[in-house]
Parts: sequence; C-alpha cells; structure tokens
Amino acid sequence: MECVIAEGGAGALPAVRGFEATHVFHQGAIDQARAGGRDDNPLHDPRRHQAVPGGGFGAPVALGFQAALLCEQLCAEQGRVIPTGLWRYQFSYVQPILAGARFSVTAKPAPGGHGHRLCVRGAGGLLLRGGITALTADAALWEEGVALAAGGEARWQGATTLCQPRLRQILAGSGRAAQRPAGARVARVPAMALAALFSRALIEQARGEGLEHTRTPQVYVAHDCIADHGALARLAGGTTLSIVLATASLRPGADGRRRALGAILGPDGAVLLVARLSLTPLTND
Repeated sequence: MECVIAEGGAGALPAVRGFEATHVFHQGAIDQARAGGRDDNPLHDPRRHQAVPGGGFGAPVALGFQAALLCEQLCAEQGRVIPTGLWRYQFSYVQPILAGARFSVTAKPAPGGHGHRLCVRGAGGLLLRGGITALTADAALWEEGVALAAGGEARWQGATTLCQPRLRQILAGSGRAAQRPAGARVARVPAMALAALFSRALIEQARGEGLEHTRTPQVYVAHDCIADHGALARLAGGTTLSIVLATASLRPGADGRRRALGAILGPDGAVLLVARLSLTPLTND
C-alpha cells in the first residue's frame, strides 16, 4: 500500500490560524460519547465512578477521545483546517477533564503552518497537550499499522458498524456538529470520532484474555494516531469496519503501562486510521 505524505511547499496546504475557546463536558455529553463508543468504563459513569480503586477522581471524567474530538472539531471550525491525505493526531493526557468543569482550548499554528499545537487547561492547570498536523515526514507508525492490518504479526480482530445514529452520538459528546465540505453529499467523518471505537475494542480484547476492566479501569496517557482523510471521505452510513489490535497490546511494560498498536479498516480493506495508544491502570496514588 502506497503511503502518500503531504508536500510542504508554499500554498500546498490551507493557511491555519490560532484560536482560544472554552468548553464544558456536562454529564449528558459524556453519556452520549460513551454510548456511541460503547465504552462502559466506570470512570465515566455518574453512579459507578466512586467504586473504582481510590474512589476514582471524585467525579465522572470525560473520555480521552471525546477531548481529542473536540480539539479536532475546533481546529476545523475556528482554525480553518480541512485535512486531506495523511494527518497525525498526538495527545498527552496530564489530568482528567471532570464532568461539569470548564476548561479552555488554546491552539497555535504548528511550525510551517501545517496544523495546530494544542493546550487544554482547567482551573487546576494543564489537562492535555498535543498537536494535529499534516504528516510531512516520519511515516513509521503508519507503516506499522498497515503491516499489522495485513497480518504481519499476532493480532486480535473484531468488527463494528459505524451507523449514522452512533456517529451522531459520538459527535454529540464533543458538543460540535459534523463538518460538511463544500459540494460534499455527506458530512465528513472526523478522525477522532473513528478513533473512539478503539476503546471498546481494547475492552473486548482484554475480556477475551480474562481481564476485567471494571475492577481495575485503565486511563489513557497518550494517543498517537494517523488518519487517511482520502479514505475517510469515502465512508458511508452503516459501514462495517474492521478493528485490528496487536496481541502484544495486552502486556504491560516495565513501567506498568499498556501500549496498544491498532488499525481500523474500511469495508474495502483500506486502512483508515492507525494508532499507538498508551494506557495506565488507575491506582490509589
């Protein structure tokens, strides 16, 4: 499969602008996001979050991909970003975003103007940092995901349907409407809306190995994703997608973190998105 990297020449990519926005994830939005993603992690549940080790975070927390999707939607709306080709989505989670807590999203043009650098801050300081940028170099992660999708290593595979009601639930979690490019018949599927499907896949992969996430829930530490927006533009409602995860994703590293490599494929077998996800179990610390 050919990897097409965006050219960095002047005028090759749309000009972007910085912005700042404030937002609140109310519990209703969190419920929509977890329903669309089929994510039953108790940390997002207003009734079950206190039963996890250490009492959780004192309140339900937003989903990691919910925050990433909000950033992506804001970059499209306010930052004038219309991705084409391969784009990279990198996020590091410093503190959880609590239900009902106001936070700010600050975006600055990335070097070369090929996307944005992002910081999300709340009353207690930095919550998230990251970037959404055109892939102009270093396609190693994409190549790893393509090899995984092709069966290059031991893997877990599942299937899911991205129907319009489910996509609307995921988008409702971000509080932003879907973007429809000029002349397009259907709304664009945001990369992070698709990436939200990984959470359920990780839960099912773990359960298949006898691991129960409700007793020791895991939280995201980082996402590193690459999406092919050319392939995403061809998705239609009711599409059946394949999700592939490396079986090594179940084994924690020396630092206790679980690093998952995954890929999402369209019905024609085209790779839509690859991701390396870092998770850590919630402890009493």
